[in-house]
Amino acid sequence: MRKLTPHFILKFFTFIFLLNSQNIFSQVYQWRVIETGPTASSTRFEDVYFINNNTGWIIDIDGLVYKTNNGGKNWSQIYSQAFAGYRSIAFFDSSYGVLGTLDSDSTLFTTTNGGLNWTLNTNITGTMPHGICGISIAGPNLVFASGRYDGFATVIKSTNRGVTWTSLNIDNKATSLIDCYFQNENTGFVCGGLGGGFSSRRTVILRTTNSGLTWDSVYLSTTSGEWGWKFSFINSTTGYCSVERSGTATYYAKTTNGGANWFRQNYNFFPVVQGICFLNENTGWVGGGHEFPPPYSNTFGTTNGGVTWVGVPNLLNVNVFQLLSDTLGFAVGNRVYRYGKDSIVNIENISNIIPTKFELKQNYPNPFNPSTNFEFRIADFGFVKLKIFNNLGKEVERLVNQNLNAGTYKVQWDASEYSSGVYYYKLETEKFSETKKLLLIK
Repeated sequence: MRKLTPHFILKFFTFIFLLNSQNIFSQVYQWRVIETGPTASSTRFEDVYFINNNTGWIIDIDGLVYKTNNGGKNWSQIYSQAFAGYRSIAFFDSSYGVLGTLDSDSTLFTTTNGGLNWTLNTNITGTMPHGICGISIAGPNLVFASGRYDGFATVIKSTNRGVTWTSLNIDNKATSLIDCYFQNENTGFVCGGLGGGFSSRRTVILRTTNSGLTWDSVYLSTTSGEWGWKFSFINSTTGYCSVERSGTATYYAKTTNGGANWFRQNYNFFPVVQGICFLNENTGWVGGGHEFPPPYSNTFGTTNGGVTWVGVPNLLNVNVFQLLSDTLGFAVGNRVYRYGKDSIVNIENISNIIPTKFELKQNYPNPFNPSTNFEFRIADFGFVKLKIFNNLGKEVERLVNQNLNAGTYKVQWDASEYSSGVYYYKLETEKFSETKKLLLIK
């Protein structure tokens, strides 16, 4: 029988504490980094759009489009274009989508095959936009888009899924426009700024109730050096608009009567803000900032309607939040983030018996189509990575990227997005590294 030394007893109870902490942690609804997701090539991803709980896209300003078909667990880079300035994206369904850029010569793109290919679209009647910062799907075939953040305010509309567009008249009520949000086919909002340069610009919110035919200015700030950035509505009457300032934000705008009127709601501190999201009247988050180069900007949350705010760990430079329900959401910043009760990484702990050694087993089934399982043993608590590489040695997936307790684990890989061929998987810890081969046959 093993002697129960003080060191062994301490190690045992530390293990139990960590295990229980992980179980408690997994039962709390909160934002977490999707460890298997990509990292932004610059300081952040610009936009995220999910059409359901499983299928979504994210874009990088450097011209990269990523897609997931399993709720963010795995991501594939499906398209790239050098120096593209990608800024906004939205989809009608799994095939038809719209993409906006900050390139005044190549502003608008459309896809009919889920983002695998994008076609430059110049079928715009009236004033041509110089950039598209916000896109809002308003109906089965109806979409609006707005831009640009640094000037030349434009709103455009399509009634045929982005095939042709019409530029709408906003009567010079804005100098710059960023986000747009439509509650239905008729009622919608755009936000931005009114004034010459950035230092003299004031936050402006415009509202339409006739599908963009006319627009009313429903909010114009009395302070300058600021502009509206993103919308978040929790229902048809209550909504929020983040305000970015030259430096740190002091307030956001709020409506409680369907957007007919907006009022200032001050922070009790001075955050750097672009993205905003409220789950309900009490719970919300703000984050953002787009610094070149870093530092990164933190995200802050409130549970008392904005009276007080506290930092949200590990959410950096968040520009866009998208809630699919009150229990599931996604956000993009320096990484991809998910709101939910459990971690997105599907790591099954199949034994808590402490192994005597590290081990990486052969995947099964092998060959496989389209999914396979990996089992591995961890002898000590520590940081663990499980990576997939293609036959050229390029990393294509990172299935595990986190601290794990000692034990035996199983992870599944869904390779639906990948072509047939030889792949390699590698397990890495501080004390162990091993690589094995696997074969995907479709």
